[in-house]
Amino acid sequence: MTHEIRLAIVGVVVTWRHSRRATGLLSTGMDVASAGRKRPTWCVELPLLIAGYVAFGLARGRIVRGEQLATSNALCVQRVEQVLRLSVEHPLNHAILAHPSAIYLTGYFYRLCLITVPVILVWLYVCWPGHYRYLRTVLVVMTLLDLPLVWLFPVSPPRFAQNGIVDHVGTYEILGGGALRDPSSGLNLFAAMPSTHIAWTSWCAYAAWSVLRRHSPRWAWSAWLYPLLVAVDVLTTGNHYELDILCGVAVLALAIGLTTSIVYLTGSSGGADNSTTPSAGPEPPGHGDTIDRNDSQSW
Repeated sequence: MTHEIRLAIVGVVVTWRHSRRATGLLSTGMDVASAGRKRPTWCVELPLLIAGYVAFGLARGRIVRGEQLATSNALCVQRVEQVLRLSVEHPLNHAILAHPSAIYLTGYFYRLCLITVPVILVWLYVCWPGHYRYLRTVLVVMTLLDLPLVWLFPVSPPRFAQNGIVDHVGTYEILGGGALRDPSSGLNLFAAMPSTHIAWTSWCAYAAWSVLRRHSPRWAWSAWLYPLLVAVDVLTTGNHYELDILCGVAVLALAIGLTTSIVYLTGSSGGADNSTTPSAGPEPPGHGDTIDRNDSQSW
């Protein structure tokens, strides 16, 4: 087993164990429903989230399996997209070549769109503490799922592996975009699948939809426009294929399923009331028609 794989495994285990401890799922004797109504202590939660993100970035940057394999896999992805008639990266990428303002707009959006993740986390923590634990854990599980997928199937992005694609962000050095093609930057340049931009922004939409769907259904559904906009952007900037986008959404769905299953198992083994555990995302106890900001799951 290589040093990179060992590092990734250590990062996964440490982050997961701390996440479970922070949510109160270790043997504490605490009632699950009562834990769900309380915010985690911010001075513990914040350092754990920051440490987990740093560990994830370091591990992801080390599990690079080489440009040759990543390019080979990218060519395979391109062939599949051609068979399915999904390949739109090239026309979208070239549609803005003659429009510098569009290049900068899409470039800045690509570099800044993930700021919504900490914004949503803070919003949940402050305004919806009953939903915070479950949704935060979905985010953690989803992020950890990315590591084995990137190692198993490294993919070079279109800006490296597809003929004719222009790397707008790197060419115009948008917010330090040159680092996105620098092998010495410490980033994994061959990790296009799954798209973390899509996975994380889809989580933002899922979180907003989950807490607003009963209170403000129109706003709840409009949250899904954000990852759709990000999807168009990552295709236009040459950073992802359509299959990367679909894989990013699938990773979120898998994380929701895993988290919900573990909540059920934990609730049943801990003697908690099953009405407090979610069936498909956060639900208030009893699955009523109103939302109590301080009443939801244990996670």
